[in-house]
Amino acid sequence: MPRYQPPHYIDNRRSDAPTLDNIFQYSLANVLKRTIFEQEQERLWIVSGYFTPNVWLLCKEFLINLKEFKFLLGTEPIVEKKSEIIDLRSYFKVDMRKEIESLTFNEKNAQMVIELIDFLEKEWVEVRILKSPFLHAKAYLLDNYGIVGSSNFTYNGLTRNSELNLVKWDKPAIKDLEAWFFKFWDHKNVQPYKQDLIDILNESKFGSKEYSPFTVFIKVLYEFFKDRIGPMPPAYQMGITLAPFQQEGLQEALRILERHNGVVISDAVGLGKTYIGMGLIEHYIIGRRRRGYIPKGLVICPAQLRNTMWMPKLEEYGIKARILSQEEVSRKDFDWREFLNYDLILMDESHNFRNPSTNRFQNLMKLIVTGNPNMRVILMTATPINNTIWDLYHQLSLITKQSKEYYLSSGIQDLEKYFKKVDEGGAELTDLLEECMVRRSRLDIKKRIEIGTPVEIPGIGVVEFPERKLKSVHYNLTDTYSGFYAKIAAVIERLKLACYNIDQYRKARTKDTEIIINRNNALIAMLKTLYLKRLESSIQSLQVSIKRQMDFQKKFLEILKKNKLLRSKEYRKLIKLEQEEEKENLIEDVIGSLDEVDIKNYEISEIENHINEDITNLGDLLGLIDKILKGKPEENDKKLVAVKNELVKIKGYKVLIFSYFEETARYLYEQFISNESWLKEMGNPRIALLSGSTASKQRNKIVQRFAIRSNLKEIENEVTEKFLALDLNIRNEIKDSIIGKLEKNKASKEIKQFPKNELNIIENYLMLKDEEIDILISTDVLSEGQNLQDAKFLLNYDLHWNPVRMIQRAGRIDRIGSPFKELVIYNCFPEEGLNDLLGLVDRLQKRIRDIDRAIGLDASVLGEAVHPKSFDELKRIKAQDNKILDELEQQVFELVSMEEMKFPLMEFIHNLSESILKEIPLGIHSGFVSKFPGIFFAFRAADRHFWRFYPEGEEKPITNKLKIFRMIKCKDITSRFVPEHKIFRKLEKAIHDLHKDIRQLQKIRRLKRRMEGINKKIYNIINATNLEIDPSIKEKFNKVLENYILKPFARDLNTILKGYPKKKPLDQLISDIDDYFEENMIYREIGPLSVLDEIKISHIELIGYLIISKNENK
Repeated sequence: MPRYQPPHYIDNRRSDAPTLDNIFQYSLANVLKRTIFEQEQERLWIVSGYFTPNVWLLCKEFLINLKEFKFLLGTEPIVEKKSEIIDLRSYFKVDMRKEIESLTFNEKNAQMVIELIDFLEKEWVEVRILKSPFLHAKAYLLDNYGIVGSSNFTYNGLTRNSELNLVKWDKPAIKDLEAWFFKFWDHKNVQPYKQDLIDILNESKFGSKEYSPFTVFIKVLYEFFKDRIGPMPPAYQMGITLAPFQQEGLQEALRILERHNGVVISDAVGLGKTYIGMGLIEHYIIGRRRRGYIPKGLVICPAQLRNTMWMPKLEEYGIKARILSQEEVSRKDFDWREFLNYDLILMDESHNFRNPSTNRFQNLMKLIVTGNPNMRVILMTATPINNTIWDLYHQLSLITKQSKEYYLSSGIQDLEKYFKKVDEGGAELTDLLEECMVRRSRLDIKKRIEIGTPVEIPGIGVVEFPERKLKSVHYNLTDTYSGFYAKIAAVIERLKLACYNIDQYRKARTKDTEIIINRNNALIAMLKTLYLKRLESSIQSLQVSIKRQMDFQKKFLEILKKNKLLRSKEYRKLIKLEQEEEKENLIEDVIGSLDEVDIKNYEISEIENHINEDITNLGDLLGLIDKILKGKPEENDKKLVAVKNELVKIKGYKVLIFSYFEETARYLYEQFISNESWLKEMGNPRIALLSGSTASKQRNKIVQRFAIRSNLKEIENEVTEKFLALDLNIRNEIKDSIIGKLEKNKASKEIKQFPKNELNIIENYLMLKDEEIDILISTDVLSEGQNLQDAKFLLNYDLHWNPVRMIQRAGRIDRIGSPFKELVIYNCFPEEGLNDLLGLVDRLQKRIRDIDRAIGLDASVLGEAVHPKSFDELKRIKAQDNKILDELEQQVFELVSMEEMKFPLMEFIHNLSESILKEIPLGIHSGFVSKFPGIFFAFRAADRHFWRFYPEGEEKPITNKLKIFRMIKCKDITSRFVPEHKIFRKLEKAIHDLHKDIRQLQKIRRLKRRMEGINKKIYNIINATNLEIDPSIKEKFNKVLENYILKPFARDLNTILKGYPKKKPLDQLISDIDDYFEENMIYREIGPLSVLDEIKISHIELIGYLIISKNENK
């Protein structure tokens, strides 16, 4: 049988043979194999532009039988073009690493790498790289054969059909090829590369290099965060200047918006959420503008922020957007259809939309549900949770359009059930927050500063947060109320408030009736709590409240005597009678909103007796109040006197004073401005009052006059700084010039350097200075969104029943860029009577908590509840424990998710370099000893990251990233300990489990949405088998019912359904529903749910893994 002779050319064509060897019988790999074995060749010299490690699987059989192997990596054209700016060795290292990382991490490939390293370490194996000249040739030179063509030394190059190689075996040609080879092999620009290649393989996930646990930990963090840190991309950099951490927040918000069409911006007060919000508006409204398309934006904010914040800021940066107040959106006649085609809605202070039963929520939800399907929804609030996590749930429903499957791509199958689990302690919010929220606390930013990342504000420079200091103002509560305090509190406790709970007087009760009675009892407890809060605030505040209650009871009794009894279905509205600054709810309006009931079903005489008893008690209360008010406030009101004395100690500084109640704020203002001797002692400060009654324009002016520097525009600040830096005489000349005292020809050159527009700015500044306010007394209309950091002192006149409110108030002066190193927060506390007051409030709150546990209460009741922890916190505030401020802020910010995880990474990059992290290969592993034994895997598929921690001995993994982070967190000094282990089976199972979870989510997405509530009600009617309905109408209705969530329209639709089938025929019902759908734009295009990409098992990439042992014996 003749010896094998290679063909004249090789094109890698495949045969139809069933075995792998025969399939590749015409491939270069097979030709090399047969030629080396059958022609007994002992050497192989290769020139190639590329190399892939998996070529070893094709060649190892014949390579290990050689006696000489030389491999020259040439420079491909793409590298040649960059050769002046890149390091060739680094380029091949990166390229080779990508090849290795693309290989599946399994036993077969691990063995392949071990064998390849073993081969490369042999003395007769040499590898070099040629930097220049450009070498594009591919050649395989054996002892007696030369193969030249297009095949690189890669798996595909040796097997795929698109290659063509010529074979030479005549001696002169072989001699010429050898000379050609050595011309490049020995070239001066050749560098040895064998050890580099061995190192790359050893450093890979398949290699033997031992990585520290910290290296794996920090690499996993880097891969997770790398697209969210660092400089802002040029495409995002527009007109608004942001601090680096704000740029980071903007990038993160855009990432979330692009994925889910909605985001919550929830940075702490004072960190500049407004600027991030404006950056988003600018990006979508200006950045997305193109010919024929001008995006439209809507800003919805509290009325007090429209003119003081949003209007001037948007105008300053040239951004056109419609601005509405939340109060406008709350109106019953608000026409939400006007905004259906808007591209973006931003809601500032979105926690005001946490109650789904309010008009403002319903109106906004209708707009979002039926509006532009690609509408971006931005919620901004520092306090997304005021009372319970359901506050956040309801706000998020404005993004999800009340779809429970909206965040399915994040592994949340049912958002409502998920929140229930969180509420019960069975789940954590972290993974959801990663998909919907940007949130950094004041402590987070301080932590950045501590690890060496300064906070630099454009135009201002590096800034730091001021230190906060608590001080208490003590007074005698009992003396303030002329000894009547205990009597007043006792009368409040005795009030029956029968008209708020007439169901308890029903002659016959059902289970539902008992639930209503309990809910109304909670409302009564809440009203009494509010009276006690007003009692602590001021006698004037309590007086107004008691008069209002007495008027209400008398009106109710008057109607009862006409044999009419009124009952409220929506009892939550009654609490508005006692909420601060609710002016529109007059007694007649409230009475008018109540429904008549059948008087025969109630014990009328008992109701009448209890109302009369209350009227008597309320009259006694007013009598006691009148006696107290007959005295002189400057003598009898110990709280007022204590505050005035404290203000004298800090005269000359600006002071911001807060009260919950308008009556108290007005009383303070009147007492201050009418006390001439005290004003003189204070240096005659300007004092102003700001409340819900203050007109919007006047409110804006007051804020500007109190915090002049804080509310100047950027250009105004620059001009003002320039003016104030001048010599006093020059400043006086400019003043004279502005008011016309100085003749033009006498103006100095310093004056002439200011153009007219800058002189106008200076004139406005000087006018404000002439009217500057020193003490501002305000209700909580100023507790949201305002920049008032011109003030160093803040005084809370009332007790802090809710820590959220305290943090919001402190945020008015505690902001980035404050000129003060220390801020002082005063709080008023009664020395005598505090424990009695807290005891009374606690008893009332306990009733509310007991009722809530039994039946569950409406958010409008719980919204004003006092948390049990608040009582201990009050005592710590009174003791001037400064730590409580940070703790309260941390409580408010317990939703912080990703920032804690970023800090080790940020510190690493700051101290070392991001380039080090880029050099660390994917798939590496390590281990250490910890109290959390188990195996941690970090995976990636496209732009999604999956973390899995399998506790020792358990099959079900932990998936919450923050929880896992805390379990695997280690330091650079943590010792490596990796026990003997077989990872591949566990890894295969982890990938299989992950892919199974993903497929399950994709399966759910393909299912029809489960119908509930009004959707199901109408669907059951329309699709009843015994009804004859036009198929086209049925199809049209079913499309809406299956795809739209009609909950926002439920009230109207239930009214339409009322009377069917007894009083309203089917055709009339169909016509009414059709008309309603048409009128309310419900037939509009339905937007897509959040994207859930198809992820195949081959897409899942291992980032790294850690084996954590309980002790070193394992």
